[in-house]
Amino acid sequence: MPYIDSKYPTQPYKMLIGHSFGGLMVINALINHTKLFNAYIAIDPSMFWDNLKFLNDTKKGLANKEFNGTTLYVGVAKTLDQHVDIKKILKDTTVETRGMRSILEMDHFIKTRKPKGLRYASKYYENDTHNSVPLIAAYDALRYIFADYEFKLENSDVLDSTVALAEKFRLRYQKISNLFGYEVKPPETEINMFGYRFLQRKQFKKAEGFFKLNMSNYPESFNVYDSYGDFYVAIGDKAKAIEKFKKALSIKENKD
Repeated sequence: MPYIDSKYPTQPYKMLIGHSFGGLMVINALINHTKLFNAYIAIDPSMFWDNLKFLNDTKKGLANKEFNGTTLYVGVAKTLDQHVDIKKILKDTTVETRGMRSILEMDHFIKTRKPKGLRYASKYYENDTHNSVPLIAAYDALRYIFADYEFKLENSDVLDSTVALAEKFRLRYQKISNLFGYEVKPPETEINMFGYRFLQRKQFKKAEGFFKLNMSNYPESFNVYDSYGDFYVAIGDKAKAIEKFKKALSIKENKD
């Protein structure tokens, strides 16, 4: 991973995903190398491995470790005949149910014991087989892991000039940063767009909040000062507009 980080534009938040025996690898990494990844996705993992020894070792690890906010998502496919009642599988002892039973046993253990600091979710895909489940389970897992990422705006956020919307953005991304364990900033272009949007609506206080937020997050960007200068032009403050434009030009000249 250090090599990948040195060669490609990566983020500190890392995930590991695996299906079947790959899912076994995911659970093993979670238990024995917890800090390597922030989130683990195990899709129909082969928890029956080694006559259920792996399952038993996993339960011991889950009971004794502190996971510090690590996320685990488990997808379970329907791998049994239609006549088999999933609610009765945990009490079954036949070889036929061992694969699915071992996953459900781990799922039951996690949900009842609630390992310290583990953020956990699972889903049973009754309409998917072992071979068809990876795509939909991976999609659902990502939706779960990044559930708090999307910022949903209400009409009042836009129409009400008294709403401190930029502050809502700041707090939202602060929450996301705390969840992911590193600083996540709202995109400069998006915040800039909101600033101009409210500038056109003559919601000046709200517009200024966005320009200030961008200036705070991206102090090395000439564009944030240029945009802030446009704000001062709009409210008729020529002196401050010139100040911001000069700052923008100095940054751009130094970069060029």
